[in-house]
Amino acid sequence: MMSKSVLIIDSGNRSWFERVLAAVFYTCAFFLIIKFIINVEPEFAEWYYIRTLKVLSFLIFILTLAVYYSLTKSFHFDLINKKYRAYYQIGPFGYGKWRNHLKFKYIVIYLNSNEDYLVNIWDVKNNRITVGTYSNLGEANEFGILLSKGLDIKLQERKK
Repeated sequence: MMSKSVLIIDSGNRSWFERVLAAVFYTCAFFLIIKFIINVEPEFAEWYYIRTLKVLSFLIFILTLAVYYSLTKSFHFDLINKKYRAYYQIGPFGYGKWRNHLKFKYIVIYLNSNEDYLVNIWDVKNNRITVGTYSNLGEANEFGILLSKGLDIKLQERKK
């Protein structure tokens, strides 16, 4: 998506299965918190602290899975102010810090050791921003061409 000054590269939505898994994990975490609050009376006893730590560790595990299955990442490029940000989003909540970039030099598509094609943007100080990972070269090239037109920089392809 592109407006007058901002180019947004969106990773898209999670699949329905991942969203259902995330909802189940968030529901389990909420249920665990409510159940703990209702059933356990706070005391200054060792058993209370042990039970609290066990519940807290299980809660951290469940919330980690929930965040993993619901987190999306996109990139925003402000072409006028020469800034970019990686924007992380969970549902309606998101965060991304704007960073200044120098002038972008080129876009590189290459094959990594995992047999994935990475689309990277390089600036004049050789800082790299990975904006896409694809399983086949055709999709990577198509995305690289669109990105090079949007950012008005050249596209290079290289192997490994």
